[in-house]
Amino acid sequence: MANSKHVGFRAPLNKEDTPEKTLGCRAANPDICKFNGTDFCAFCRADGMCTQPPKTWSKQYEKLKAEESEKNNG
Repeated sequence: MANSKHVGFRAPLNKEDTPEKTLGCRAANPDICKFNGTDFCAFCRADGMCTQPPKTWSKQYEKLKAEESEKNNG
């Protein structure tokens, strides 16, 4: 899917990202996301926030946060 709101699961964190929400869509395949087209979806919201990221997002968030911290400290 070629859309500027599709960020990608492994893309670096945005400052607005949290373990519970993401700026943009982090779904591997947004077309089959059950929240696509709803008020939870980054593609439908004016603020571009996905409030129902993939279930694995919180773990990926922590991994990306650690990588970011390592990069900034190393």
